Amino acid sequence: ITILRTSDYSVVFSDTNSALRGVFSPDSKMFFCPASESPQWLGIVYSVDISRHPYQVRHKAFSDGSVLQIVPSRNCAKWYVYLTAGPFVSAFEVYDVRADSVIFRDVLVPGGGQLVLSPDERQVIYTNPGGPVYGPSAPAGFSIYDVRANSSRDIFDDDFFSFFWFGDT
Repeated sequence: ITILRTSDYSVVFSDTNSALRGVFSPDSKMFFCPASESPQWLGIVYSVDISRHPYQVRHKAFSDGSVLQIVPSRNCAKWYVYLTAGPFVSAFEVYDVRADSVIFRDVLVPGGGQLVLSPDERQVIYTNPGGPVYGPSAPAGFSIYDVRANSSRDIFDDDFFSFFWFGDT
């Protein structure tokens, strides 16, 4: 992990951990990424506070699966996490930092998707597309997590979310 200052490309922070899909907090004072301290991904969120020196590095383990993506809320009080929990099983989780607790979980089969936080932070949209060639078929849609209600709903539309199979039918 290497974080550069954009004004002169000097190194602000560097570490030897393996990392994937890093993201900064909206105020750019924190950096988050799924990481591992070993060759195997163990469900760790790696975070570093780069707002003051010495930099504080933290590791938060998730026992429900390997972290694929993390998106923090504006104030970093909640983390929206996409995990892989096993073959053809993923999960979307909402982690409350202050309570040190997962406050929402949606198990996804076949999984393998991504998430995005809406600009007003009222919704998190996440997908459940599955693999491109094999595994269980994916639902034709996506899910929307309502931050205020702490609940989600699925949006399905077989006509809009369809694909063409080129080959023998």
